[in-house]
Amino acid sequence: MGNDRPQRPFVKRIGLVSVLAAGLAAGAALAPLGHGLPTFGQAHAQAITPSGGPASFSPVVKAVAPAVVHIEVTAKAGAAEAPSVEDLPPGMREFFERFFGDRMPQGAPGPQRPRTGLGSGFIIDAEGHVVTNNHVVAGAEKIIVTLQDGEKLNATLVGADSRSDLALLKVERRKPFPYVAFGDSDKAEVGDWIVAVGNPFGLDHTVTTGIISARGRSIGAGPYDDFLQIDAPINKGNSGGPAFSLEGKVIGVNTAIFSPTGGSVGIGFAIPSNLAKSVIAQLKAGQTVQRGWLGVSIQGVSSDIAAGVGLDKAEGAIVSHVASGGPAEAAGLKVGDVILAVDDERIDEMPKLPRVIAGITPGDTAQLLIWRDNKEKTLRVKLGTLPDEATLAATAQPDAANAGALGLTLAPLDAAARRAAGVSADTSGVLIAALADDSPLREKGVAPGAVLLAVAGDPVSDPSDAADKIRMAKEAGRSAVLLLIRINGNDRFVAAPLS
Repeated sequence: MGNDRPQRPFVKRIGLVSVLAAGLAAGAALAPLGHGLPTFGQAHAQAITPSGGPASFSPVVKAVAPAVVHIEVTAKAGAAEAPSVEDLPPGMREFFERFFGDRMPQGAPGPQRPRTGLGSGFIIDAEGHVVTNNHVVAGAEKIIVTLQDGEKLNATLVGADSRSDLALLKVERRKPFPYVAFGDSDKAEVGDWIVAVGNPFGLDHTVTTGIISARGRSIGAGPYDDFLQIDAPINKGNSGGPAFSLEGKVIGVNTAIFSPTGGSVGIGFAIPSNLAKSVIAQLKAGQTVQRGWLGVSIQGVSSDIAAGVGLDKAEGAIVSHVASGGPAEAAGLKVGDVILAVDDERIDEMPKLPRVIAGITPGDTAQLLIWRDNKEKTLRVKLGTLPDEATLAATAQPDAANAGALGLTLAPLDAAARRAAGVSADTSGVLIAALADDSPLREKGVAPGAVLLAVAGDPVSDPSDAADKIRMAKEAGRSAVLLLIRINGNDRFVAAPLS
């Protein structure tokens, strides 16, 4: 009997066929258009039909395709997301497909074997640096890059940045590599042609075309969402591949699709090249990606909030919490302040503020225009360095709690904490935001970023409640307390010693 239930559309990472699921300031271009590749000048610009479209995309494709690569990944067992239903016997497969779609629920059985997947990438210099998505190579034990001519090369991971979902690989050979350059995504306009090259479903160097459908899309991937929406068809295996302008420059890095079926319906998302440049430059230099940090929790300003604080219109971002000891506190920012601009750049909506702050070099001083007590006020703040997400979740929450008996710092499992832990929106628990060096949980394989689901058999969702349960177990004279912890997507019972 068929499944007649309507399928709900979803945003999906598109990097691997069976495995890995799932920015930030503009910088200088990393390289001129590739080694030995033709450039595009007046002759190409004149190849326009009367209707306004290009006579052919062939000149662009011939120039850029040699720099586009196919990426094959072998990952550790359990390093990827929950197993695919395709791993199950046919009878069980039908059951799970009927009730759970193409992903099994947490805790469902699955084989613990190395898993493989596919993605795309592009070479950015003659030395063989390859850009792709972080979710394509996350957890990889072995990465093989295949060039257009079929040559296969082992790749090493130079660096990765989960917040922007970008990664940089390196391949080696005697002769120089063909390569392409980043373009200026700020100049790309809605309606501009786009050419995507990648490896959907393992079909090497597939070319699709379309237009930029929208700019500045937020898809819930993180606090720095600023995607280009494109309608050039992209599918599983396209992740990490380039979206080119007609000049043969990389305008975006294909990352996700919105789809009711898992296949392309003409709604794809690409990281703008100007958001990727500085991240890739830092990874190439062997650095950890550095972003500015203000040290506040914020929310959008609705029309009701605007009226309540005396603003003429709904704009900016209102401060809901100031991290203790953070840059904002030192500058005198207070809860209830509305941040209207940073260095004369207007914050017309809340999601813009994290992107603007992240793009400022840590240690630099920024000027904030705020709204307080029915008038504008200017503050100067020296920005810090954005901490890792687990630490950020703890410092951003006023109700974080300490479980001293186990050396734990617990924080609420909000949206940022869920991203840090890689758990779904409906997961209930608390984040293990920090772990003391002498915590007995370290030798049990627990690390910051894991999620505490239950203490002594009781589910927990509040840090103070979880800490109290651990404290009461110690006061009751127990030698250990049983914790249910989600680590790397797997739920484990851990007997934590209380002595």
